[in-house]
Amino acid sequence: MNANDDHKEARLDRACERCGTCLSVCPVFAEVGLESASARGKLSLLDALDQGGLEGSRRCEEILSLCLLCGACSEACPMGLDAHETIRQGRARLVGLRGLTAGKKAAMEVLSRPVVLRGMAAGLHALMDTPLFESLPEDSGLRLRFRLPRLARGRYVPRPAESPLSRLDIPRKPRRTGGRRIAFFTGCSTEYVEPRVGMSALALLRRCGADAYVPEGQGCCGLAAYGMGGDDAAADLAKRNLESLLADDPQAVVTACDSCAAMLKVYYPKLLEGTGLEAAARELSKKMVNLHEILIHCKQAPVRSRAVKPGLKATYHYPCHLHRTLGVGKAHRSLIERLDGLEFVEMEEAERCCGGGGSFNAAHYELSSRIGARKAAAARRAGADLVATSCFGCLFQLRDALHRDGARIRAVHFLELFEPEGI
Repeated sequence: MNANDDHKEARLDRACERCGTCLSVCPVFAEVGLESASARGKLSLLDALDQGGLEGSRRCEEILSLCLLCGACSEACPMGLDAHETIRQGRARLVGLRGLTAGKKAAMEVLSRPVVLRGMAAGLHALMDTPLFESLPEDSGLRLRFRLPRLARGRYVPRPAESPLSRLDIPRKPRRTGGRRIAFFTGCSTEYVEPRVGMSALALLRRCGADAYVPEGQGCCGLAAYGMGGDDAAADLAKRNLESLLADDPQAVVTACDSCAAMLKVYYPKLLEGTGLEAAARELSKKMVNLHEILIHCKQAPVRSRAVKPGLKATYHYPCHLHRTLGVGKAHRSLIERLDGLEFVEMEEAERCCGGGGSFNAAHYELSSRIGARKAAAARRAGADLVATSCFGCLFQLRDALHRDGARIRAVHFLELFEPEGI
């Protein structure tokens, strides 16, 4: 894939009128107040780069990295510009001009090799039992944090599970039970960090009459590489997942992470255009179904998880990939409201980006934390005991933000609210 060709096509859509609407909705601009942090500033930078006024310098790369790709600017733009995607394509162009940094190249190499990723997850699981990490109370919703300030300044680090989902007792092929054949895409977080969420998803699907299974051969969805401008690496991962997920002709494909869902449904067709895999990408896109749709239409009423105490108040953080990229509204709220013994409370700015942004959190942790603090404060003001979400990047960001806030509020995956054996 030629990043420069992509960029030329995107330029046709970059007729920014410099009205400044994007500044009013940008979470990054709200914190730093710099023009270069806004979509308007970045589009001006890319225009100057096109016209030869600037070189593709490391500084350009730094400026373009100051974007969560949350899509708030595109949503608000009165001209209808797809500003955040243009910024992403600008990153891809710089990768084409300068290549990947050593750190990004190493990250993509790891993500592209499940065996290496599995080994690293196992190593980190063991490392977290050493003095390098500080244990936190169980009711904090966190497990461990870095003790060494130079490494991560106290950031939350999700502990990999002792066994990945693929090593557990799960169906790898459809059993032809007569139920709807549904392939489950794990993604990195479900596979290595939260396999219990994957097990819950499979149990819930079965309770709803589905013939759910986890195809072998799948790997990272590629969103991290795609967001950093590593389109070639993302395309390689997409090819592997297409082969895996479509192998047994599923009637639907689901995942427990909205960001993975957005990559598979929306970004694969764009990424793979002109590669000969367009038809397969479109087929997968059409088969992608959000889990909440299945739960809403399930004949058996949802039941509150036995692990969730009655009388608690729960709120919901709507991931950017859920409501902007996938166009899903507040259906998750209606499911939570149907759970006996759990009160739903809406928090302010429930649809505002939490500040995670995938690699943004790794590259700009302090800024990411300031954006996350706003979300934690909103949950506290709502009087919530639980903050549910359906994106693992958001979940890990919320856990960190809530701990930093000092709020005794737990961040949980949406599926943790439901009893798998009772639906």
